[in-house]
Amino acid sequence: MPDEQKLLSIGKILNFCGLSGEVKVGYSADKKQFVETLKKITAEKKGKEINLTIKAVRFYKQHAYIKFNEINSLEEAMELKDAYLKIPKTEIKKHLDNDEFLIDDLIGKEVFDNNEKLLGIVSNIVNLKEEDLIVIITKDEKEILIPFVKELVPEINLKENRIKINNIPGLLD
Repeated sequence: MPDEQKLLSIGKILNFCGLSGEVKVGYSADKKQFVETLKKITAEKKGKEINLTIKAVRFYKQHAYIKFNEINSLEEAMELKDAYLKIPKTEIKKHLDNDEFLIDDLIGKEVFDNNEKLLGIVSNIVNLKEEDLIVIITKDEKEILIPFVKELVPEINLKENRIKINNIPGLLD
């Protein structure tokens, strides 16, 4: 499957709600407007995928409550519990701000310092409550953790597959 057609998870069905087949979904609350615009979605559970059409979405606290056209009973909704809701990567990218990136797009990028010295390759992004960390693996297999903030990571160029890090004293020593 080409990278742009890849399905990425945007939430998880946590439970059912009511008798008509509505489900309770955990999702990133800062993407509420994005979730509201969705019409079609794929539910994936244990390797099995089901294409679903969203009939209605409502929000309460930190959860979305979704009614699908294809799910009309409590029993059908129970079968979807713990399924991941996925959409094509291209659909997610339409809703990103200019300074937002998919973790999937950053993995494997080369990382350079201010002097154009290759530091290593991005192996992961670790999500912490306060901030995200870029995990860089060096040539000699050392792991470097860099806070993912604009002051330290001023440039991300996905077309050239490179990321620039401001190497301030003590950061990489």
